[in-house]
Amino acid sequence: MKSGRNGLNSSSVWEVYNGEIATMRRQGQTLQEIGDQVGVTRERIRQILCEHYGKVEILILNETRLAKILGCRVSRLEKLRQEGIINPKRHGYFWYYDRNEAEKTMLALQRWCQHCGEPLAINHQGKYCPKCQKEYQRYGYPFLSDDAKRRHSKSCQAWRIQNPERARELQLKAMEKYLEKKSLRCILYQQKT
Repeated sequence: MKSGRNGLNSSSVWEVYNGEIATMRRQGQTLQEIGDQVGVTRERIRQILCEHYGKVEILILNETRLAKILGCRVSRLEKLRQEGIINPKRHGYFWYYDRNEAEKTMLALQRWCQHCGEPLAINHQGKYCPKCQKEYQRYGYPFLSDDAKRRHSKSCQAWRIQNPERARELQLKAMEKYLEKKSLRCILYQQKT
């Protein structure tokens, strides 16, 4: 038998390191890293894993695959990495994420609805969940806090005092639009019946 780098022959690697090799692989270490620790080649580590465990589940993902799973762009992961929020391992040109780093990434991407506090989908663009977004589009003003409503009301009153002609003009336009909508609803209702 051929002897390894640390004097162990290939068959005795399994006897000495027993289940540690599979554990190291599951923790996200590359075959090369395990081989360097054990003192054999990465190919021999792969063979040992196949002989004794069949296919070992690897809990590492490359950046592209993780982005696809999380439903976001790779550029978002790159930004988190550059900000130091996540720290994946680099192997050559590629970045790899173990289970802990993937969970950390998922939490870093997670955002919550500003109105109800429900978690938003990772690829969601707005501040509110879809349910609250519909309500916000329909009733924007009620989403404001009481203090914000008071400030808004005061600023509107001040503007109306400073610009009475423009305020009257806008009020008439709004009334026309409302009456137009109302008459259109009546026409549609009459056509249905």
